[in-house]
Amino acid sequence: MRKSYRYHQSEMAGGIFIAIFKKGKVKIMIITGMEHFQSVCKRKLVEWYNRNMPVVGKEIDLSHVFIVWSCKALQNYKCLASTTVSGDGIYAEYTFNGDKQELYEDVYRKLTNTCHTEE
Repeated sequence: MRKSYRYHQSEMAGGIFIAIFKKGKVKIMIITGMEHFQSVCKRKLVEWYNRNMPVVGKEIDLSHVFIVWSCKALQNYKCLASTTVSGDGIYAEYTFNGDKQELYEDVYRKLTNTCHTEE
């Protein structure tokens, strides 16, 4: 039995993308540029933080998240994000795979901060 898909081609932000529709629902993520990618990553970190770092009365919003570093190579994006919450030690790495239209999230917590002056 063969599955049927409808294809829709459109122009967005100077590029062309093809969205695959299955039973009327879009199954892909479209990133339109670096600013859009960074805003998606910041929202994802807020969602992760509020779900996984429960502190009574201490939910964060976008104003508590900042981008440390980001880049784009070919159709892929990557960024490092962190929070302004003192002492939480949280930072996140986001990678957007442009071939698969998938966003990967890795969240880390700083364990130590040691200064070494000798080999």
